[in-house]
Amino acid sequence: MTTPLTLDLSLHPNPLIALLMSNPGAQLTVHELRAGLGDHVAAAYNLTRMVQRGNLTATPGEDGLLRYGLGRAPARKHHLHATHEGRTLPTDATLHPCPLIALILANPGAAITLPDVRTTLPDYPRPSQRLSWYAAKGVLKSEPQPDGWRGYTLLRLPDLTRRNLTPEEREKREDRVREQRRAQKARSRARQRAANPLPAKAAKAPKPASEKRVRLALTQEQREARDAEKRARQEEERRRLTIQIAREDSAKFLAALNEAPDGLTEAQIVDATGLTRGRIAQVMRHLRDDGQIRVMRQHTADVYQLTRLDLPERPARITPAARLVEAHLSTRPGDSIPYMVGELRLTREVIRGALGTLRALGRLEWKFVEHLPVFRLARPQQEVRNAAD
Repeated sequence: MTTPLTLDLSLHPNPLIALLMSNPGAQLTVHELRAGLGDHVAAAYNLTRMVQRGNLTATPGEDGLLRYGLGRAPARKHHLHATHEGRTLPTDATLHPCPLIALILANPGAAITLPDVRTTLPDYPRPSQRLSWYAAKGVLKSEPQPDGWRGYTLLRLPDLTRRNLTPEEREKREDRVREQRRAQKARSRARQRAANPLPAKAAKAPKPASEKRVRLALTQEQREARDAEKRARQEEERRRLTIQIAREDSAKFLAALNEAPDGLTEAQIVDATGLTRGRIAQVMRHLRDDGQIRVMRQHTADVYQLTRLDLPERPARITPAARLVEAHLSTRPGDSIPYMVGELRLTREVIRGALGTLRALGRLEWKFVEHLPVFRLARPQQEVRNAAD
């Protein structure tokens, strides 16, 4: 005959732990646990997690079913089915401006739990956060109680002087604190200079009157013009540094991809280049807009590869097809192979061979639009310099 199980919810907030504590030494299967929990059967679905945490022990039985026993009972959190009934304690609002501190002062020596605060002070906002904040500040001391809740006792009164100050008094107090900090820093620097004195500098010979510079007084317009020129120089220097950094990052990025024909993920690019993810994102955005890289979408992570120009190798000797393609490109800012096939009535292989010849002669430039290469004639160096200016 099976002994009936008892369930005393006052032993622990978690009904499953309370069931095992009510039946010491019991080794129960999942079916027996569900029967013993009754209305609280939903707690039986956390068995695997509680075994992993050490709260339960699982032992296989002769019938092949696992039998669960009590391990280390959790004493810190409250289960969803736990009762939140607290004590109604006396309080006195005249003891302290904070109702929570007044409640603790009105009950000296008693450990106040969260259910006690909720029952005694139903209108007090966010009691759990306030108790945790006071405990972190060292105002309250918290200790676990037998019922699973944490009990709070008073260590010291909180400092409420700033709360009762007027705006003028608070500003004067902050000025006084800042002045004290400046004086403390000055004393610290003086002690450092005394410990490590600087070497004495040799006296400079006075300059003759003929070599002394005369400071000229500037008008307001001259000062504004000087400041505008200085700002322009600084902005130009920042722009130059930004372009230089972008070129260096792009070179590192392309070099890393060039050594990996199968492509690299973003994490592998970070390891290979040593750049941060923010700078790599800027480089990838620029290179994708130029069509120099392509993205292979995969399930785990995107793989980035170089977009390579596939043209046949031809000797640096002009051919009739190359002359025809060169004349066609001279009238256009750029054109692709599929469009030139329709315009010139030539096959794709003939046009690719002509483009390979122009590339060998150094007369061809190209740019990727998405993954489509667009070709144009190479501009003279003087024209390139003028365009850069």
